[in-house]
Amino acid sequence: MSPRTDLTRYITSGLLRRLRYAQTHSGDTGLDIDYFMQAQDLDPAFRAKHIPGWPSRIKTSVFGFADGAATVAVTFKGVYFDDKLRVRIIRTNGEWRIDSIKSLQQ
Repeated sequence: MSPRTDLTRYITSGLLRRLRYAQTHSGDTGLDIDYFMQAQDLDPAFRAKHIPGWPSRIKTSVFGFADGAATVAVTFKGVYFDDKLRVRIIRTNGEWRIDSIKSLQQ
């Protein structure tokens, strides 16, 4: 994905509004975390894609489906951290889009 990829292909309009609001109200330093990784710093395994086997460090499993939405667990097994996220995706116009992400490590 290029840095200029249109996020609306991958996220809901509601999430885009929430991200824009957070960015607008975050002050001069910007957001404290990367919303999609729910972390301040990326583990070297994900920052440097040349580390052997980095795609195998990402696992997904479905929590459940309800009313055109699915909740998926995404686990990142890094070199210096492990993190598990709960990702809610919604089917919009025949395509699945991310609506929210929450760290389960809290």
